[in-house]
Amino acid sequence: MSSPASEGAAPAVIVPRCFAAFPEVTAGFGTRAFSDTAPRVLILKQIHSSIVHTVTHDTLLDYVESQKLLAGDAWVTQETGITLGIRTADCAPLLFYDPVHRVIAAAHAGWRGLVGGIIETTLSTMARAYGSCAADVRVAIGPAICQACFEIGPEVAAVFRAKLGEQAPLRPGTGDRRHLDLAAACGQVLTRAGVPATQIDALILCTACRTDWFYSYRKEGPKTGRLVAFIGVGARVEGEGC
Repeated sequence: MSSPASEGAAPAVIVPRCFAAFPEVTAGFGTRAFSDTAPRVLILKQIHSSIVHTVTHDTLLDYVESQKLLAGDAWVTQETGITLGIRTADCAPLLFYDPVHRVIAAAHAGWRGLVGGIIETTLSTMARAYGSCAADVRVAIGPAICQACFEIGPEVAAVFRAKLGEQAPLRPGTGDRRHLDLAAACGQVLTRAGVPATQIDALILCTACRTDWFYSYRKEGPKTGRLVAFIGVGARVEGEGC
């Protein structure tokens, strides 16, 4: 895990350090200061699911012409010139890169999508569509709500225990409620799916604690904005490393 300097004004984009060795990759986690007009970013209609789409230039043309957002919570491509985006406001954005096959993916992992298998389905889609191996994949986990701010009910805690066992990153909350470390849960799912822990980089900044930098659904309500995370194969963007 890593954390950029968090004092002062927010940078427009925080660039994941785990992709630093791959100059062909354009990737970043936008803050409140980010404008998604450059680079051009594709966005999904996110529905807290485990639905993953593959995208090519041909399917992209259909997507643009239909003027309808694809419903799902992750997408994968091997094509250059396509920048995949995810929007969040407390949920975890994940950016994936397989440098062997030059495959990219972006996923939205709220607690429902996480327990529903969005991460595993993203990795399996990369493997099925393009031959990716989880052991080769690098993953950046972007800004998300921290454990101290994320209190969940006993039913949700039970679902995480069923998925992750005694290693589920839960700690006591108020009464029978628990606090969930969403980023740590994402990391556990990734390693169980075969991604080496040394190839996972989680940004340690909380969207709810730092509403000067980020948007937070829990802190600010449903009318707050959405952060944009993006990845593509092309020119790098300027930003602060994470």
